[in-house]
Amino acid sequence: MIDRFTPSASQSATLSDADYDQLSEITLRRLQEIESANNIPDIEGMSQAEIELWLEEQRQDAEAQLSTAIADFIDGESTAAETEAKISEVITVGILLVLLFTMGGLAALRANQNPRALILQAKSTIDRANRSIRGNFAAIISGQMTPGQILAIARRRTLTFKSQFEQATILNNIISKGHNEGIRNINSIHPCPSCPGYERLDWVPINEIVPVATLCECMDRCKCSVVTRFNPQRALEELTGGSLVNRVESYKASMDQVERDYLIRNGWL
Repeated sequence: MIDRFTPSASQSATLSDADYDQLSEITLRRLQEIESANNIPDIEGMSQAEIELWLEEQRQDAEAQLSTAIADFIDGESTAAETEAKISEVITVGILLVLLFTMGGLAALRANQNPRALILQAKSTIDRANRSIRGNFAAIISGQMTPGQILAIARRRTLTFKSQFEQATILNNIISKGHNEGIRNINSIHPCPSCPGYERLDWVPINEIVPVATLCECMDRCKCSVVTRFNPQRALEELTGGSLVNRVESYKASMDQVERDYLIRNGWL
């Protein structure tokens, strides 16, 4: 018989929509505090291996914090709402830290041609993470999860850090470098179910490029690679064809559809 975890009545109250809205709020002050509290390295001087190592270090630090909070909940020392809040706060701070790292710091983010788009992209990642946290705790409260499955939340929720880096990188390439097309390769002989559908072996419009480690089952273990570039011929064709729209909004709409398809494919929508 599977030993499901059942929280006590006093532990079972969960966060409201308003609570989550407050936790996911992005302000200049919050970004300043995150930058001040962390030693963010200069991404321009880092190799890909060093970038991957830094991202993993942030993930491991966040996982350790979440593991402690979740263990306290299982031991009856905190409520569901308190644990949800802790998880959401740690993940939100981690996502914003990755955004600052990707952009080269707060000053560089504010000087970007479209900082609002980059912040809204991070907000979308945070909102997606919060939906997952809410789903986890709905399952916990209804007695659907074992203690082991609950403890695994600590690692699973932190896997979004690499995705945030990859998403922000592509969006910044669109905004700052005018990139309008890309290639995505599968570099694994055993890819997850989703990644083959994202592969693009020839140069395609950048709207078709799904960021690495994003909306796939392999998550931060994703071995895919993406290259983007600016193709003046494609830009000319889009312009003369009358199909040039706001690049950022177009890319966001495309990724929203990819997310919807992913959720439907997995029976979550």
